[in-house]
Amino acid sequence: MPTASVCGYSGQVTGAAVTEVTQWEVTLNVAAEDATSFASAGYRERIPCLRGGSFTYRSIGSYEGTGPVTVHFLTGHGLSIGGTAIITKVDVETPVSGIISYNSSGVFTGAISGGLLPTTPP
Repeated sequence: MPTASVCGYSGQVTGAAVTEVTQWEVTLNVAAEDATSFASAGYRERIPCLRGGSFTYRSIGSYEGTGPVTVHFLTGHGLSIGGTAIITKVDVETPVSGIISYNSSGVFTGAISGGLLPTTPP
C-alpha cells in the first residue's frame, strides 16, 4: 500500500530577510483546554487552542537582521503557517569547501495564521 507522505520538492519561507531557504521546520504548541459543561454528562471535553510556536530554517546566500519580522512558511502542498516572529538565534556555518549557510531559529509573537491550524481563542 503506498504511503500518504508528501515529497519535499517545494516550499519556501517568505517575509524574513533571507535568500535561498533550503529547509525549514515549524513547531506549533497546542494546548488541550477544558471545555467541560453540564451538557457533557460528566465526560471531559477539550478543545485545541494554539498557544504559540517556534521555527528553524537553513538558508544560503545573504542574511540580514533578526526581527521582528513577518514570516510565512509554505509547503507547496496547501499548508501555510505565518505570523510575526522574532529571530532568536543565527548560526553561521562556513565550510572549507562549499558555501556559507545560516541556521536561524525564532519564535512567533502574537497570532499565528495559516491553513490546517486549530483556532486560537480571543
